[in-house]
Amino acid sequence: TALSYSMAVNPEWFTAGANFAIKIASNVPGVSNVNCNPIVATVVHATAAAATAYETPLTAFTKVVQDCGVASVTPAQILANAIKEVNFEADGGGAAFVIPGGLTGNVNATVPNPGTSVYTTTINVVGTVRFQ
Repeated sequence: TALSYSMAVNPEWFTAGANFAIKIASNVPGVSNVNCNPIVATVVHATAAAATAYETPLTAFTKVVQDCGVASVTPAQILANAIKEVNFEADGGGAAFVIPGGLTGNVNATVPNPGTSVYTTTINVVGTVRFQ
């Protein structure tokens, strides 16, 4: 019913309002193929820079970001099948996506390193990632 993990982000990004993406790929019969597994995603707002425990309900994964050419694949189908991969990502700029409800990944958004137009983004998964 939920994905549990601990995540830490760098302080500059946290101060700017860090949002990170979680993407889950699975083997969906009739949809997956040798080159593709469908992916569902959500965006989570970081609540601290230091390692913090999070529990993201699977119902939060509402955006299909890869459908392997089968537009009718649903988040429920993806989450009900064998998980192939879980990615924690710091997507921003053109790579950022918006989930239903409007939360957007916001990496490299507002606080530049000296002499650059972006700032370092670090996310660290600390410990075990667990499905409950």
